[in-house]
Parts: sequence; C-alpha cells; structure tokens
Amino acid sequence: MAGLGPARAQNTTSQPSAPTIPAPAALGPTTAPKASLNPDTTALRQHLRQAAALQGKYQESAALAEYQNALKVNSQHYESLWRAAVLSVRIGNRYTDETRKDAYFGEARRYAERALVLAPTAGESNYALALALFSQAGLLNARDRLRLFKELQNPVQLAVAARPDLPEAWQLLGRWHYRVAHYSVLEKAFSRVVLGGAPQHYPRKSLFQHAVV
Repeated sequence: MAGLGPARAQNTTSQPSAPTIPAPAALGPTTAPKASLNPDTTALRQHLRQAAALQGKYQESAALAEYQNALKVNSQHYESLWRAAVLSVRIGNRYTDETRKDAYFGEARRYAERALVLAPTAGESNYALALALFSQAGLLNARDRLRLFKELQNPVQLAVAARPDLPEAWQLLGRWHYRVAHYSVLEKAFSRVVLGGAPQHYPRKSLFQHAVV
C-alpha cells in the first residue's frame, strides 16, 4: 500500500465547508436524555439564552464560551454539549493553520462523544460526532482518513434517521456518500484488506428515496 502514504487529505478529500448551524429555535425542542434531566438553574438558562442570542448575531466564539459556561453549571447538559461540538467545528474551519484546526476539531469530538454518552441514538449527538469526525479526516494521512470515514458511517446515518428534519445532517450524509463512492483503486484495496471492507453507502437512487421518505 505504498500509494497510501502520508498525503494530506486536502488533496483528495475536500475540507468540509463551514456548516450552517441552525438557531436553537429552528431545530425545535431537543429531547433531553434522562442522564441530564437535572432542573435547569437560572444561571444555566441565562447562559443558554445568551449563547442563542450571540449565535444569531454570528458571534460564534462568544456563543461557544457561553455554552462552555453552561457546562460548568451542568457538565451533562445535552444541548450545550452538542451545540458546543458543532460550533467548535465551525470556528475551526475559519483557520488555515492545521494545528489550530486540529485543536478545535478535537475539542468538537470530545464534546460530541460526551453528548453521545447521554443520548446514544439521538440525532443531534450523532450529527455532532459525524461532523467532528468528517472534519478531522481532512487533516489526516490517507490511512487514518479512511479509518475515520468508516467510523463515521454509523453516526451520520443515525443522525438522519433520528432527525430527518435536520438538513445539515442530510448535507453531511451526502458529502460522506460522495467521498466514499469516489474511492480510488488504492483506497478501495486498503479498505478491503485492512479495514474489512469499504463503508456501505446507498446507491444514488436509493439515497434520494431515503431523503424524500
């Protein structure tokens, strides 16, 4: 597999464009998992309101700080965790320096994994994790990138299954499908021999049928 050396992912995997992060109201009510059903305190609600207001003004770094403050009040607050993950990806995508990108994407993954512990089958937590993994993949060498593409298969498909009303999840699923469907011969061989097979993706017609159901 000499052809799968440490080529940067940007050459073969387009860096995810900055996702459109829906405003809290646009997503409708988030179902709080039982593990985080501690009553929201006044301080926590204030942080959430402030974060939503800042996000609406595109002040995303300040909004992220408010979600982080909310997590200091309740470290298991589901909405704060998954929104902090998505915002971390959005902010990381602004930078051209890969070290800073990697720091934000890594933090996004940690937030998403914490949200996933609270709600393993919820659409928001799975979307946040899939987005973080897809973003990290753009910074990795070919071998590690292919491993991440296979790893994010479950969360990205769970995200659209649980939240079919979330267009950002469908967009991410489409980007993932496109990349997997266009694996090179070497990428297919590596996936088959080392990873036990390439990720399973829908044919184009089947994907469209899933999207309109």
